[in-house]
Amino acid sequence: LSITWTATDNCSNTSSCTQTITITDTHGPLISCPANVAIDCAASTNPLNTGIATAFDDCSGILSITSADLNTPGTCVGNHVITRTWTATDNCGNATNCLQTITLTDTKAPIINCPGNISIDCAASTNPLNTGSASASDDCSGILSLTSADLDTPGSCAGNHMISRTWTATDNCGNSSNCLQQLFITDTHAPAMTCPPNANIDCAASTSAVNTGTATATDDCSGLRSINSFDSDAPGSCVGNHVISRNWMATDNCGNSSNCVQTITITDTHAPIITCPSNANIDCAASTNPLNTGIATATDDCSSILSISSADVNAPGSCAGNHVISRTWTATDNCGNPSTCTQTISISDTHGPTITCPGNVSIDCAASTNPLNTGFANATDDCSGVVSIGSVDLDAPGNCVGNHTITRTWTATDNCGNPSNCLQTIFISDTQGPSITCPANMTIDCSASSDPMNTGIATATDNCSGVAGIQSTDFDAPGNCLGNHIISRSWTATDDCGNINSCNQLVTVQDTTKPIVVCKSTILYLDSIGVDTLLLDSIVVSATDNCGLAPVAASQTIFRCNDLNTTNVIVTATDSCGNTSSCISQVQLIDTLPPVLICPSDTVIIAPKGECNAIFDYIISATDNTSDCNSVLLIQTDPSGMHSGSAFPFGQTTISYIAMDAQGNSSSCSFIVTVVPFEP
Repeated sequence: LSITWTATDNCSNTSSCTQTITITDTHGPLISCPANVAIDCAASTNPLNTGIATAFDDCSGILSITSADLNTPGTCVGNHVITRTWTATDNCGNATNCLQTITLTDTKAPIINCPGNISIDCAASTNPLNTGSASASDDCSGILSLTSADLDTPGSCAGNHMISRTWTATDNCGNSSNCLQQLFITDTHAPAMTCPPNANIDCAASTSAVNTGTATATDDCSGLRSINSFDSDAPGSCVGNHVISRNWMATDNCGNSSNCVQTITITDTHAPIITCPSNANIDCAASTNPLNTGIATATDDCSSILSISSADVNAPGSCAGNHVISRTWTATDNCGNPSTCTQTISISDTHGPTITCPGNVSIDCAASTNPLNTGFANATDDCSGVVSIGSVDLDAPGNCVGNHTITRTWTATDNCGNPSNCLQTIFISDTQGPSITCPANMTIDCSASSDPMNTGIATATDNCSGVAGIQSTDFDAPGNCLGNHIISRSWTATDDCGNINSCNQLVTVQDTTKPIVVCKSTILYLDSIGVDTLLLDSIVVSATDNCGLAPVAASQTIFRCNDLNTTNVIVTATDSCGNTSSCISQVQLIDTLPPVLICPSDTVIIAPKGECNAIFDYIISATDNTSDCNSVLLIQTDPSGMHSGSAFPFGQTTISYIAMDAQGNSSSCSFIVTVVPFEP
């Protein structure tokens, strides 16, 4: 240290001299350690908490105060001793030390936090999961256990009671702490009620709870008795606008009730519901008129739709044919509420021609597969035109030679090189039955054979697989008589692939043949009454019909005297179909019976007194079985000459008569007339 000394007189004259003083610092600072401390294991061991050493240096001043710790473990994790060495160094490098002992112990119980006291419903769970669990923390050794013990104190009724729940937390050093939670369990609260959300509905919507929602309620003990509502309607600014305050009340079976209010705001302030037509991708040649791209639709629940209009904004694309129209549709109801939607119409020419394949076809195995037979694809292009249409075939064999499938791919290409394809499937099979030709319909006599050998046999040809067989089946329909019927003969031809084809032949069977009747002559004899009956068996030799019976009838069967001699009797045989034939039988009628002649009996007559004769009247009767036709010739054959009314002489007179019919048959009779004199 150089010290300059200056002396100054009263006249300000000065003189100076210099003194040199050499100073050295050879001893360390004076240090003072903080007191030894005992702290909780969780407390900070930072010198700010446990104390900081102080030091004083009489010369060069303190450069630094530092510390170094030595940790000695204790009986458990939370117990240990820190020996802290403090060092103070002055600015000349002289240092001084002191020791501080910091003892750390875990003597504090865990910090426990009980869940709050609660009042719960009698039906609620008292499980800590419902009522809350205590929590605990320990600053050093950690929580060993957290337990609870309940003390249940009955209340005024079965549903009311109090649980005193003591929670105990214990750390790993055996320190424990307690807290008390009280659970008040009662059934005094009303049902839990939930109103439906407040609703804003359209003026045309139903205000029924079915539409606006129904309150719900639950009761944990006594159950619900009822949920009711009543409305208070407050008019709004117009007829369609009003507010319904719907007061919902839920009441349990213990009479506890709860309320909630639902507000239903009814307005006609919303715009129509508009639905844009779908975004469209259309061909450059297509019309952008809404009739082609779609028209928006709209509905309004109250005031109806006033108008639907559109406005287009056209954005050019990468080429003349490509552009995008943004079409904004606006629907306005009669209340002036508008709504809009946007339809995007993308117009491009990136697609190939429109190709239409000929329809899938099934053709016969013998048919041509040339497109001239199976059809050509056709194509149109809305912009660039069609340059070519070609086809490529893929043939897939089938289950037999005649069956296969051609998949024909048709490709149409426009002048822009855009191709389009379509597939045509050509099914080639032998599914066609043979071509069958029935024999002609025919009419045969009932006696003729209906066998195909007589009526004709069907013929058939097949274009592919050949004819396997031809069969027939008959259906016989009776006609109007026994000999008439119609056979409907179905002919079926089957080819070797099992395909069939049929045709029908009608064989009309008719009875057109007359019966055959053979007659013979016979003789009849008049009986006593002049009649005889002709029996058919006596004049018919036979009556036959080729298709059944042939009953016969005679033109005359009763014969009388006017039929004497020979009569031609016509015998007619008629079959069931009305065919007839006749023959003539000569019937000779003969009369062999004589007339019946009746003479009076022998008679005795007394002559009148004085007379020698007596008059006698008599009657001779003669009848004949032919008397209806001819008279009987009566001839007196006796020689007496006495006739009826004659005077017969005394004695016996024999009178004789003969009666003769026209056929020469005769009979005779006689009687005696005796006349005797009168005797007084």
